[in-house]
Amino acid sequence: MRVRAAAIISQDARILLLKYRYGGKDVYNLPGGNPDAGESLPACVQRELLEELNIHVDAQQLAVVAQGVGQRAGKLDSVLHTVFQGKILSGEVKINPEQTSALEAVWIPFDELEKIILYPAINEQLAKIGKEAISETVFVEKFEQIWY
Repeated sequence: MRVRAAAIISQDARILLLKYRYGGKDVYNLPGGNPDAGESLPACVQRELLEELNIHVDAQQLAVVAQGVGQRAGKLDSVLHTVFQGKILSGEVKINPEQTSALEAVWIPFDELEKIILYPAINEQLAKIGKEAISETVFVEKFEQIWY
């Protein structure tokens, strides 16, 4: 199982996502990435967002833990997603094409999350967090992830 650390960065009832184009479809991703050996998950979030988006963030409370399972390149794949509440401390959101293949960084309203293809596919849980400002960690035991 692989591990990925990501952040919920919100502003004005919107969430910051990275937009990609795979298989002719727009696919969105929570900003974050895979931890380096010995790196803590919050430190991974901070490093990845600085590298990819030019922003210093505070990776705060763990908001979601979810296991995505699906077929990738013809094999069963599993990823444990750890998603932290994040807050921008400094910097302006700007894609660094040397660090990410994302086309752009976008702010999507929480109430439109159910209309998009999201990785990880926890649209419903994120929409609920955005609407209700849930303070407890949400655990998603297993969800089916489609990779494009």
